[in-house]
Amino acid sequence: MLRFAVVGGGARGWHLASLLKNLLGVELVAVCDPDPGALARWRGLGVRLFRDFEEMVRWEEFDAAIVSSPWAFHARQSIRLLEEGKHVLCEVPACLTLEECWELLDAAKGSGAVYMMGENYCFMREQLAVLRMAEEGVFGDLTYAECGYIHDVRNLLLKPDGGLTWRGEEARRRRGVIYPTHSIGPVAKWLGIGRHDEFVELVAMDTRPASLAQYAREVFGSDHPAAKEEFWRCGDSAIALISTKRGALIVLRVDIASPRPHNLTYYHLQGTRGAYLSGRWWGEEGLVWIRGVSPGDSLHMSPEPARWEPISKYYDKYEHPLWRSAWRPGIEAHHGGGDYVMLKAFISAAREGGEPFISVYDAVTWSAIIPLSGKSIAEGRSVEFPRFR
Repeated sequence: MLRFAVVGGGARGWHLASLLKNLLGVELVAVCDPDPGALARWRGLGVRLFRDFEEMVRWEEFDAAIVSSPWAFHARQSIRLLEEGKHVLCEVPACLTLEECWELLDAAKGSGAVYMMGENYCFMREQLAVLRMAEEGVFGDLTYAECGYIHDVRNLLLKPDGGLTWRGEEARRRRGVIYPTHSIGPVAKWLGIGRHDEFVELVAMDTRPASLAQYAREVFGSDHPAAKEEFWRCGDSAIALISTKRGALIVLRVDIASPRPHNLTYYHLQGTRGAYLSGRWWGEEGLVWIRGVSPGDSLHMSPEPARWEPISKYYDKYEHPLWRSAWRPGIEAHHGGGDYVMLKAFISAAREGGEPFISVYDAVTWSAIIPLSGKSIAEGRSVEFPRFR
């Protein structure tokens, strides 16, 4: 029996804990949140409730923890849990500073427990199928990728009374690509970052926070501090250009403020034999074109022009073993089932030991984009990635 504690009793912790009931040999035993209002919904479930994190750690009657607290606590709480030999599944991002990245890496290597960052986008069916196609060379030698998280969450930055939420505090405090892992995670997997390639250099730019300030003016009036653009450090959009050791190029965009429909998945992968394009909105299917397999040819003036095909045509052949073995129809899991498959992958790693599907090296490498992009924008130059491995 693997006994779970949840650190952070909000919506994400609740959803992930609700999936545990579908799994054999696991049990939810504790929830920790400093807010008594957040803990109220957990009462009656027969679990221990804690308002103090250290008190829960001292209690010790659990084996693994889901860290779903606000971003600023992720690294410190994960490190503390690892020090006590607890397995950790941490929500994204893993870290906010380079110092936290190195400290988390040291803690995970010295713990003997399993650490996995819960980047659920890596576990969605389409992204896993693209991973298998990339690993089997279907697209040829990979040279270019685009990815983005484009999601208007301005109403999550400010409370109804006009005060800042913890997300709002981060948007006021940080400049750059502040939420990169949903985008970069699958791309890093496809390119083999940490296996046969690595990030080398990053340069970032951002826009002014025009939509952020506009929202505050519309909801709270022009006299509200957040109605002025200089109140925010985070621009509406930020873009990072990342190069890899093998000569691939990645364009990464994060936009949490521009008014437009949500792009849940926004990816483009290009290789020497073909390409993949994600759908433009939730429910639109991704597309692939593979030279010599898909219809037509991409060369100029070809008798039959190249035509995209739905990626679902290739699921039977390239369904990823992780999805095939883990997914169960009928499970109500967010992110297209990715949350459930992610949870199963973590539990398997915790039981068997070894490196999980998303390792601590992946976690710190992808999260390092946050401080590196801020540094690049502030100094107006490219910056190198730390050599975490």
